[in-house]
Amino acid sequence: MPESYHGCRRAANVLRCTAAFWRYFWHRFGESHCTHSAAALSYTTLLALVPLLALSLAIFTAFPAFHEISDRLMDALFEQLVPAARETIQQYVYTFADKAKKLTGPGILFLIVTALMLMITIEKSLNEIWRAPPYRAIHRRLLVYWSVLTLGPLLLGAAVAVTSRLMAQAHWGETGPAFGLLKLLPFLFETVAFTLLYLVVPNARVKVRLAVAGGALSAALFELAKAGFTAYITRFPTYEAIYGALAAVPIFLVWLYLSWMVTLVGAQFTFCLHTFREGAEENAIPVPEHDLDLAYGLLKRIWLGQRDDRLLTEADLARHWPALSPAALDRVLQILQGNGWLARDESGAWLLRRDPHLHSLGDLYRSHPYLLPSPTRAQAELRPLLTPVSEALERSFNVPLARLFEAPP
Repeated sequence: MPESYHGCRRAANVLRCTAAFWRYFWHRFGESHCTHSAAALSYTTLLALVPLLALSLAIFTAFPAFHEISDRLMDALFEQLVPAARETIQQYVYTFADKAKKLTGPGILFLIVTALMLMITIEKSLNEIWRAPPYRAIHRRLLVYWSVLTLGPLLLGAAVAVTSRLMAQAHWGETGPAFGLLKLLPFLFETVAFTLLYLVVPNARVKVRLAVAGGALSAALFELAKAGFTAYITRFPTYEAIYGALAAVPIFLVWLYLSWMVTLVGAQFTFCLHTFREGAEENAIPVPEHDLDLAYGLLKRIWLGQRDDRLLTEADLARHWPALSPAALDRVLQILQGNGWLARDESGAWLLRRDPHLHSLGDLYRSHPYLLPSPTRAQAELRPLLTPVSEALERSFNVPLARLFEAPP
């Protein structure tokens, strides 16, 4: 065969795999209710914005290195995160934050609760994407929340400080390659921020390289969204024509929704990179939630892992069933959990709840309307048990339908 033929075959395989991946991505994106999560996050962010800003200002004040550039930090924050109606939104938020300083104990407690509500909503949305347990130990949750709420402002401060120092020392012009490199710094810092979000917040183990890929995609989409949103608001001032002086509020709300959509797209992309396997759609097991052989195999694999002190997560199990889609695997595991066979620990690993020495294969079969697998397809140790059952069914069911139809009730 000529080399060009093999090249075309490879290109066709890449295109087919890419198309299958994006079909899988959009299926999981809808299955995870990401559009609803983005809407919930937008409204929660609107409520939590003032306490978050007050916390950020308090952190900047606590560090002398950032105290002198706190105004520039806030300007940079709004410039990077709010592409339209920035001055109006910034003025509103500053006014609210200034009034928040005068609150008494109950008022401050309410602001803290509002900020925590945002973190809880973010964690819930990402856990839904990763199919992870919704809750973790309280001390671990507080550690994650505190890390995000404190490290976020510090990363922003470091980004602005580094950029300012480079600009001051290098005296770069606005046409050379060095200036172009400097323009990439916001993208790089956004990539780091998204990567840390995908690594730290989900209650699951996330590979660093996949989190970086998702963070880079989110940062690129975020920059495109900023440019596109600014161009749209500038050229088509619909909101100003309808809302007048209040236009900044709906504009900001729409932008929050777009921002969270970008964040969830990157999170879903990271998860799909971790779980996608080529050919899973074509070779998927039909009606897997009623497959007795699959349920038995999952229990066996989890029990063997427990026996060897090696707990298995859903991703570990997926590697043993490459033809099974993650959504189907999740359904089967949820059924086994609901029937009392499995449980999950805080890390997301699956555990066997019932003692296999005290429960039989019949107990598993009766716990759910399972279909008996064909002896030729079942696991080796099940074949001697299924063969006589299959032969008995063949003998019992070898009755003409007409005889059954004509039988008296």
